[in-house]
Amino acid sequence: MSVENIVVFNKSCKLSPQLLVEKMQGAGFDVELNGEFDFDDFEGYAAFKLDGVETGFELYIGELDDEFFEPEDQKYVGERTQAAVFVTYTDYREYKCSLIASAAMAELTDGLFLEGGEPPIIYPNEAMQWIKDCMPEIEDKIK
Repeated sequence: MSVENIVVFNKSCKLSPQLLVEKMQGAGFDVELNGEFDFDDFEGYAAFKLDGVETGFELYIGELDDEFFEPEDQKYVGERTQAAVFVTYTDYREYKCSLIASAAMAELTDGLFLEGGEPPIIYPNEAMQWIKDCMPEIEDKIK
């Protein structure tokens, strides 16, 4: 089983792994980068440390499929032509890391966040709080 968290964003947004980590840390999470990757050209495993434990997620970035959103949701997409897909499997620590990174990326890029890759759309100004509200349940599954 896999879970895909998706952030739809504008290609003109300049993002670096360091900015992402700073946003995650600024939201109160104990996270650090544990490897190198580039948001402009990356497909593979993005390695992090979360709460001092090695973790991460698969990350794929590419063009957004024109038919991804239902017609009634297209109005929210605007100039957002790229999709970042954060993939995890059965490890809840990886899932936690991908959620935090997805929310941080949504805030940094004014992106639309879809937990599990499906609606409802979580807007950038709501993303981090939405993630924080989910944390107690996720933490219970990690223990």
